Amino acid sequence: MSISGIALLEACELTCCNVRKLSNNRKVLEIDLSNWLDLFSLEFLEHVTRSFSCIRLKLNAVPDLDSRKCSGFAEIIGDKITELWIENCQEITWSGEVVKLLANTKALEVLILKNNKWADDFVLEQMSVRYKKSLIHLELENIMVSNNALFQIGRRCTYLRTLLL
Repeated sequence: MSISGIALLEACELTCCNVRKLSNNRKVLEIDLSNWLDLFSLEFLEHVTRSFSCIRLKLNAVPDLDSRKCSGFAEIIGDKITELWIENCQEITWSGEVVKLLANTKALEVLILKNNKWADDFVLEQMSVRYKKSLIHLELENIMVSNNALFQIGRRCTYLRTLLL
């Protein structure tokens, strides 16, 4: 099922998309796909995100995220994702969906990982290597990470200003 009607399009825009203005006058489009994943078409996503250069993508308790859809999202919004929030997504995997979702993301500034069994030392190492010059906020809750992983993040991510555990 994909979005086709104007009323549904507007309802979805009002419910899952918010605009936030940062202190540097940059506008960030917040997209919460949690309850709307089945309704999002790639055409709709392209329409909604067209005029934005920064996107905060949130996934909360998403039961199944198709890896093909992740690749499609990456093509359309991947280079615009500056903030990623993944919470309670036990059915997705790092190598299957998250890597594909972030394939075109060059400068992730905010990463929030909460209660994801796939988030571990390896994932944090990959993120700290890839986003060492852009990551400024990292929030980790209820995930298994070692002191060494946290040390490596602090050593690599020289622009990191906030670490919440």
